[in-house]
Amino acid sequence: MLSDFVRDQQGGQHQPIPQPLLLTTPPPGRSRIPPKVQAALNTIGRRRRPRRNRLNLSGLDLCDAILKGVELRRANLSNCLLRRSYLSYARLQHAIFPQAQLHYADLTKARLCWADMNGARLPHAALFKARIQHAVLNRARLQRADMRRCHAWFADLSEARLSRANLTQAKLWGADLSSSHLDEADLTKAKLWFADLRSVDLTNTKGVTPFQLFLARTDRTTSLPPGLVRRGLFIRTVRSVR
Repeated sequence: MLSDFVRDQQGGQHQPIPQPLLLTTPPPGRSRIPPKVQAALNTIGRRRRPRRNRLNLSGLDLCDAILKGVELRRANLSNCLLRRSYLSYARLQHAIFPQAQLHYADLTKARLCWADMNGARLPHAALFKARIQHAVLNRARLQRADMRRCHAWFADLSEARLSRANLTQAKLWGADLSSSHLDEADLTKAKLWFADLRSVDLTNTKGVTPFQLFLARTDRTTSLPPGLVRRGLFIRTVRSVR
């Protein structure tokens, strides 16, 4: 199988996962993996597999791989190294990514509905207009991620690290954001209806308004931004008294 060929090209065994090296420059414009491996991945990405057949790519080093628009539904990418990889428009529904490393990965408009990304590392990743409905991103690391206008209906983002993430106009209807870290995150015009914001500190979060929180699930463990106060069941703006 082509997946076995890719694994053989990388030594045939699962190598220990090194600690991620964060970059300070944008990702390169072309793949730096061997051409034969890239060609095999291109072929894998174009194939249609039976619904119950789960492609196993776990533990592989696919950093800088060009996988734009690939068909990897239900694929096993756990512990996979995908730093700086190009996965825009990829079809990754029901794929599993536990502990995968996707630093600086391009997931623009990727389809990740029902994907399992528990504990995945996605700092600085591009998730612009990505579809992550019902995806599991529990304890995922999404610091400085670009999540503008992403579709995250009913996604599990509990305990996720979203510090300085850009969630402008993100659709978070019914999403579980309980105990998540939103320090300096931008929630301008984000849709938070029925989102779970319990045990969340919003004091340093940008763009939060009473209208956004009107139908969100909050309680006394939710720390509101400066200028907002809870009045019974409602959250209102504090007016300065002269």
